[in-house]
Amino acid sequence: MARASGSFVETVDGQRVLDFTAGQVCAIVGHNHPRVVAAIEAACRDVLHLNSWMLSEPVLALAGRLVGTLPEPLSPGDAALDGRRGDRGCAIDRELPLRRA
Repeated sequence: MARASGSFVETVDGQRVLDFTAGQVCAIVGHNHPRVVAAIEAACRDVLHLNSWMLSEPVLALAGRLVGTLPEPLSPGDAALDGRRGDRGCAIDRELPLRRA
């Protein structure tokens, strides 16, 4: 494949083919959706990669939005379960002092 756009992929010889094998994101928003591409480009200009224990403004903002969607009786700690280490609430424990500052 040479490129993809929307629901189609294009072969190296220019044939456009409807992509019935797209992954989850591409099946929902399409290949190379302009808003997704713009968000990825912006994120790469700031920080290309962070470990899961490193915090950034976008990560903190998303964590806050996700916590705000939790139904009762769940708590912020329930949203921050870390399956790799078994830590409970580690991301939120780091986020809250930063938000208070």
